[in-house]
Amino acid sequence: MSEPVLAFVLRLRELYEESGWSSLQAFAQAVGYSRGTISRVLSGERQPKAYFLDKLFSAMKDRTGRPVTEAVRAETRRLYFESVRLKAPAEYQLFRMEEEFRAAHDELRQRLDEQLKAHDTERKELTGQIAELTDNLRHMEHQRQELLHRAMLKTCGSAPGRDAAGVPSRMIL
Repeated sequence: MSEPVLAFVLRLRELYEESGWSSLQAFAQAVGYSRGTISRVLSGERQPKAYFLDKLFSAMKDRTGRPVTEAVRAETRRLYFESVRLKAPAEYQLFRMEEEFRAAHDELRQRLDEQLKAHDTERKELTGQIAELTDNLRHMEHQRQELLHRAMLKTCGSAPGRDAAGVPSRMIL
């Protein structure tokens, strides 16, 4: 067995043991493989597909109640990457492309999150400005109504709706 394959197999065994599965059968069930397949993977006889790692990390989270750290994920992926490069060159190319897509996806997700945060901040600021302008408009409308009322009083005397002689008049505003 080559050194990269051995390093990957040892990492898988370590993760299996750290997660505390009661049996190889329980571990196999948790990751969705047969006991025989898992036995061959842990012995280095069989190279799992790249999606096995995601199943493994998910099963570990379910088993332990805490997610696998990014450092452990990255190191396990790196070891997988090295082992598959030797055992299955075509799969290595596929895995490499998946990792590149994953990195690009993560970068785009981060940029989108930053843009969403910036847009949300801008939306809140604009909402505040709209509320302030609406309040100002209401205040100005109130002032306009008061000025119109005063103008009517000056024009009509002290009794609104009557002319200077006290005769009712019609005013259209």
